[in-house]
Amino acid sequence: NAVLNAYAQKSGNNSKDTCVRAENVINRMENLARTTNDDDLYPDNTTYNTFLNLLVRSRESSIYLRAEAVLTHMKKSNLIPDRITYNVMLNVYAKSNNIDRVEAILGQMENYQNIELSDALPCKVS
Repeated sequence: NAVLNAYAQKSGNNSKDTCVRAENVINRMENLARTTNDDDLYPDNTTYNTFLNLLVRSRESSIYLRAEAVLTHMKKSNLIPDRITYNVMLNVYAKSNNIDRVEAILGQMENYQNIELSDALPCKVS
């Protein structure tokens, strides 16, 4: 996660390249975890949230597609998106002018109160 944080701090004019490099780090983490059978090496919510923040800073026009793929991958990896994840997704959709998806994400967050997932409930930032 420290490497991704360094990329996040440096991202600027070359943010698309930074996103590719960060994605490669995540792939290396997954491969290393698999080959060593060390579950602690798998990317976690912090890893993916940092990467999603990098996507928000990128200048790609289709960041929401990449962000949705990351969110799907998180869920397939048995990670439960938290409040930070959903707030970053709100930023992704807002940056993409996709108000329908903003409202859908807020609805998903509100639904979590029914299943007591307080880490995903909306907050003032939402």
